[in-house]
Amino acid sequence: MSKNSKGFCSACLRDQLRCNRGKPKCDKCNERGTKCSYSFKLKWGGRQYKDMNRSAGIPNTKFYKGALLVKNKRLIAGKSTQKVRQFLPFGQEESKLSAFFDEGYKYTEEQPQLRQQQQPEEAPIVDNKTLIPPASLCEEVIPLLQTVPTYVAPGLVGLEFDDSSWEFSTFFNLFINETSRFFVAFHSQAFPNPFHTVLPQMALSCPTLMKLIIAFGAKHRRMIAMVDEGANYPSLEENGCTSVDFGYMGENLLNQALNELVKKLQNSGGRADDSTMAIILLLSSLGIFFNDDRVNWRTHYNGAKRIVFNELEIDQKSEEPIIYYQKDSPPHFFVMRWFIYLDVVGPLSSGFFHSRSEEVPRPHFNFNLFYGEKFDKSSIESLEDICPLNGMDMKLLSYLTRVSQLILKKKAVSVDQNDHFETVGKAICLDYKISNHLRESEAERDLVVKRLKTLSDPSMEKRLERYDIIRSTNLLFGLTGILQLRRRIVEMSQASELVTQLVQKITDLIREKITVNSPSLSCLSFCFFTVGCELVDESMSIHRSVYRDRLMSLWKRGVPSVLQAVNVMEECWRLKKPWWVILEEKNLDICLAF
Repeated sequence: MSKNSKGFCSACLRDQLRCNRGKPKCDKCNERGTKCSYSFKLKWGGRQYKDMNRSAGIPNTKFYKGALLVKNKRLIAGKSTQKVRQFLPFGQEESKLSAFFDEGYKYTEEQPQLRQQQQPEEAPIVDNKTLIPPASLCEEVIPLLQTVPTYVAPGLVGLEFDDSSWEFSTFFNLFINETSRFFVAFHSQAFPNPFHTVLPQMALSCPTLMKLIIAFGAKHRRMIAMVDEGANYPSLEENGCTSVDFGYMGENLLNQALNELVKKLQNSGGRADDSTMAIILLLSSLGIFFNDDRVNWRTHYNGAKRIVFNELEIDQKSEEPIIYYQKDSPPHFFVMRWFIYLDVVGPLSSGFFHSRSEEVPRPHFNFNLFYGEKFDKSSIESLEDICPLNGMDMKLLSYLTRVSQLILKKKAVSVDQNDHFETVGKAICLDYKISNHLRESEAERDLVVKRLKTLSDPSMEKRLERYDIIRSTNLLFGLTGILQLRRRIVEMSQASELVTQLVQKITDLIREKITVNSPSLSCLSFCFFTVGCELVDESMSIHRSVYRDRLMSLWKRGVPSVLQAVNVMEECWRLKKPWWVILEEKNLDICLAF
């Protein structure tokens, strides 16, 4: 045994082996498959907090007559507490929603009057001490508007929480301050994150949406705890009380929100306000984020698509309703932008799946309010040509809309040979247009950046640094769209030079510009997944870690859906099959449209 054995694990000390002190398991224990644990000594002294006014802020504690006491014993985890547990059945609520979306909506003149007579009641948020049956909801009401948490965003003054329900405050703030960042490419003061501002403001007047936001934050908090090493430490109390799991509280609220949504849709007469649409889209995003089959993303996406189409058909009285993409901040335009993004990126990051709801025609999107028929060079001069929220310029977003439409059309016309050739021809033409747009726009941006760099302005240097990141994001979206055209529509082989060169170009760009801690990781996750799955050849295997590391970085931040994406990616490398084929064979309906 080495003299310098301090810090060796217990197993290596017992068996007199040289330990490399690896955490959480050393190499020797990994090789032998034995349990690896490290001992440590508790030392008294130091008196770091002799002055009680400077005491450490230990969570869930309070001082009483000079003693540090536990504030809420419900939050103390016992030894037998399970870290991962599903408490509530969601099958019934999901089946109701799926059936309702599949039936479609038939609007009549009598339904507006019916809606006025039968307005659905939204139950207030209830305490999650126990599972409360619907009949007793009114007995356990928690007043939501009493004291404002000091760390609520300034724009949310007026949203308050009960003193005994700090968990709700914590989960709500986790969503608006942390979780909301996963839904945008880049957050800035000039372009505030609407999931941080608009969505919580909408929740102030919609208890169902508020419950869903808090439930989202609770589920995210649970995932963060699961991947956090600190979550493995046992409780200090030997006989701790039963723990109230983060997931339990979140799923109880989620269950309530699903029930209330069913009532809303049943009594809405086929129409939905902005808050109801936000609830449906947030449910879809929740299914995407957590890869939860009980809250299936496609069910809610198809339901939102049907509602939007019917709303536009009624308002515009046209067989081909159009959504005009607008950057305005009112909730309606935010909800429509959210729907457009999900409608575009959803097909790009998921496989081919048949559903009766997908037979509903998709509304047409119009982006001409921004660029018209010509490329807008003036916006490049001001470094505002790329939207930091979705990471794309509007021209590219319109092109990706066509890519997703061709992918869905390819699924529908795969049997008809003539339609197949027509679809392939459109894909080749679109490939050229996207490539040409990226080349021209990047050349123009290079000229502008070169000129602005000559200015001795520190603030401009910071703007250019941020602009460089968002340029890379925009370019990755465009190149990934081209790759999908060549692989999924034109059906080029993975060994094709046009494919391998494109994959190499994307890989070099990611390695150089997108770090594992980049703020745009989440919005680029579908790029990492779809491009990473193409690295099947052994000559490309050296690049696999580029994609795996970035997806796993998201998992470490509490995004569980990327873990299954990594598994599918590794399966593609092993079987040398396209990722959409793997998804169909294994009946996996994953989506990375964050």
